[in-house]
Amino acid sequence: MKKKLYAKLINNKKDRDLEKFDLGHIFKINDICLGQSSTTLYLDLSCEDDADAGFNSVYFSILDENLHPYDILKDKDINKYIHEIEEQGNLYSELLDILNYNDAKFMLYLYDLFIDVEVAGITVEENYCKLFIPGGEITVWENNKIEKCRRPDNAIIECKYCFRLFSQYGDRIGFIYVEEKPK
Repeated sequence: MKKKLYAKLINNKKDRDLEKFDLGHIFKINDICLGQSSTTLYLDLSCEDDADAGFNSVYFSILDENLHPYDILKDKDINKYIHEIEEQGNLYSELLDILNYNDAKFMLYLYDLFIDVEVAGITVEENYCKLFIPGGEITVWENNKIEKCRRPDNAIIECKYCFRLFSQYGDRIGFIYVEEKPK
């Protein structure tokens, strides 16, 4: 069961989405993602006018359910209630297994850009891996968001395995997939 945590607004300078909130406003935290260089809070804005607001470079203090200051990084049970880290770790391990034992491909589709190439090699370090593709490389950190999916978006193919990859900042960076061999 996830622990109930809250975020208290410390500053709202230079963020027009936050100007409507007073300093000290308290938001319920739905999820927390600990990245390589930042922490992302997913706040419950269901009672607010604009549920799509995004806050950049804003400071919050994290509070427990009694609204006392809470240091999440010192909590030894952190994996029990934030960002499904164990599940993400399992997906990362599964991705590494698939890359090691299959002929995987990388696909990225953006407006006016389509890349579909074979993964030429992989190196695995302690907390990340590098995928080498013709003309570049892709770094996948162990705690990056990874989603299993049926096939890459906008591709009509049968996949044996397919993963949607995200950067450490939550941006979609493409797909790793293994095509199903025709029978």
